[in-house]
Amino acid sequence: MNQIAAEQANLRGQFVSALRGFLKESSAATSEPRFPAVPSTTSPAVWFGPGEILSQFDSETSYGFEDDKGVYLRVSPRAALSRPFTTGELYGMARQSLFGLLYRQQAGIAHYNARGAILIEPVSGSGGRLRAATQVFHNGEIWDIGRDLLVDNEYGKLIPVRLLETSMREALSRNVDFLQTRLQIPAPYRIEFGAAGIEGYALVIDSAIDNPYEIRDGQFTDSLVLADTSMAGINAALLRIYEAFFRLTGYPRPPNLFGFPSSQQG
Repeated sequence: MNQIAAEQANLRGQFVSALRGFLKESSAATSEPRFPAVPSTTSPAVWFGPGEILSQFDSETSYGFEDDKGVYLRVSPRAALSRPFTTGELYGMARQSLFGLLYRQQAGIAHYNARGAILIEPVSGSGGRLRAATQVFHNGEIWDIGRDLLVDNEYGKLIPVRLLETSMREALSRNVDFLQTRLQIPAPYRIEFGAAGIEGYALVIDSAIDNPYEIRDGQFTDSLVLADTSMAGINAALLRIYEAFFRLTGYPRPPNLFGFPSSQQG
């Protein structure tokens, strides 16, 4: 009996020592400054309010969005910065190295606003509605919205899959590169993505209008942590994003779509 009691005491001591180490690690992790994420406003896809001007070039030329719908992507540091970036710093870096856009083209126009620097894709050169925009905030967060990825025309409400996936790939890759090379913020990053105002839309592969990929939810959001910023790591994150959009329809993403493998393949 004395031997059993001694063994139990020894095991208790080992358990307490192991637990103490774990608690120290947890305490150190929680002491890291929490990242002050920019709050969404009227939908998960937007950071701006109704009618807010996002880019003002002169008294007659300003740009914004007409609603809070669209596909979005957010790339954020995991911890608060030691100091926020100034608007001038962000605008200067944006002029030298553009971040990504959720649009068919990646040119855009770099500008600035009270929130930091912004890259816009306008419908007209004389002001008005934006097709897409990407904001880099003072806290280092980059937030893209692609309004024109939601197509509403004579064929119905459509989300072209090739355009969606291509623009998402370009935006994520460019935003990660901007965080690393310009802002000098290392990985890991938090990636949030989703869409708003999408009920009744259908994912369309190439020109096949008649397909089963109808979306029945008004909005969705998902997230992941990107620690590996190699091409393989970014591709793995992209695949998760692509497949999340297809899950909305109740159907899996077709294998090897556009030459990009599915997670079910070896």
